[in-house]
Amino acid sequence: RVVDLSALVMKEDAAVWVVDVHVTCLNHGGNLEDASMLAVLSALVDTKLPAVEMKENDVMAEVEGDSVPLVIQSFPISHTFALFDFGDVPVKVLVDPTDEEEKHCHSIV
Repeated sequence: RVVDLSALVMKEDAAVWVVDVHVTCLNHGGNLEDASMLAVLSALVDTKLPAVEMKENDVMAEVEGDSVPLVIQSFPISHTFALFDFGDVPVKVLVDPTDEEEKHCHSIV
């Protein structure tokens, strides 16, 4: 897991933070998954949760104080490899293919 889920708990069995990430692609020149993964990880590293306390009846209230950075446990790096099979020649591997290269390759890993 990338995010420490226990760090999202405000009060055991009562309240937790929910983190949603939405990615919008404005332009695709190839290798969209790797670029999206890097953008999401960068956003999570920069995320800060407001300082809060739980009042009576499990009501949450924001309090004065420093916000708390989201706890990141790992930082996975995504890599895309395009495989080109020319028959009699050994399979060629290309790292970080463009959109055009992805169209012409045998498979993508």
